[in-house]
Amino acid sequence: MGRSRGNRSSGKTGKSRNSQRSTRPRRSGESFKSHLQEVEKKQVREQLDQLLEAVDEQGRKLRESMEKEDMIAYKRKVKEYLRFVQQEISRARKSHSWDKQGNLKTYTIIEKINSRLEELHREFFAEQSDSLEIVDKLDEIRGLMLDLYI
Repeated sequence: MGRSRGNRSSGKTGKSRNSQRSTRPRRSGESFKSHLQEVEKKQVREQLDQLLEAVDEQGRKLRESMEKEDMIAYKRKVKEYLRFVQQEISRARKSHSWDKQGNLKTYTIIEKINSRLEELHREFFAEQSDSLEIVDKLDEIRGLMLDLYI
């Protein structure tokens, strides 16, 4: 009776549990890496969504008020969005598309957004600023930001 613990007749071939586990198909390293990349991509997309929504909200405030404080806050939100995009680009270290001069397209778009943001800033603070021109600049900047998003 003392040996009954060691002599279980379960119909198994005498393999231990550990050896049975090793014969199961495992998820490959590439599959796991791919899964991690997808999760990370989703998190980045969610963060971009939140930042873009914050820019949109501040843009709506600026359109309604045309106040200096709202202009400064809008500019800050756009810069925050751009900073995040640049961090992701440098972290990922990959390029998806290049322009005709061989520059990374994303950096070119970021430069355009910065340029339009400065134009918006100058127009906003110019004495003869036209609210329609400001609204046009807001729309142009948002369009460029969406180009980065895509």
